[in-house]
Amino acid sequence: MQTGKLSDGTEVQYSELAAGGQIAIPDAEGNYVPAPAGELELEDGRIVVITEPGIIAEIKEAMKQDQSVEEMRAEIATLRNELATRTKDIATLTSAFNAHKAANEAVTLAFKEYLEAVSEAETGEVKKPKQSIFQSQIDKKTAAKAKAQAAFQAFAEKLKNKSK
Repeated sequence: MQTGKLSDGTEVQYSELAAGGQIAIPDAEGNYVPAPAGELELEDGRIVVITEPGIIAEIKEAMKQDQSVEEMRAEIATLRNELATRTKDIATLTSAFNAHKAANEAVTLAFKEYLEAVSEAETGEVKKPKQSIFQSQIDKKTAAKAKAQAAFQAFAEKLKNKSK
């Protein structure tokens, strides 16, 4: 068995510092007993993970504290800039989405009007005298169709311009 020290100065004994190794700590009388399940921090900063009493499950490497305050500040500034960029990207995407949504609503409204005009023409629910029934229905249908086509073309043009 080899010996080592924990970060608090307690001496431990272990077969090997690797998964599957055995580790023991002193009890109140100074006798070495299997270490309880949990984590023990060695004096070099490594963490010994124990899942079964006395059996090492894993050794976690020590956290490095190589960064200086200036490096941390630079990293924070970089992250803030990236966050600002992402925020602008989100605003741009939201604006584009809202524009597409408005265009889609206009197309949907025009198409609905077209369908209503076509439906009215097919059901014959017209309150005008018989002589002008067909012409007024044709006019409504033609106007609604032209409006729907214009809305579709405008929408397609917006999509085409956005993809450039």
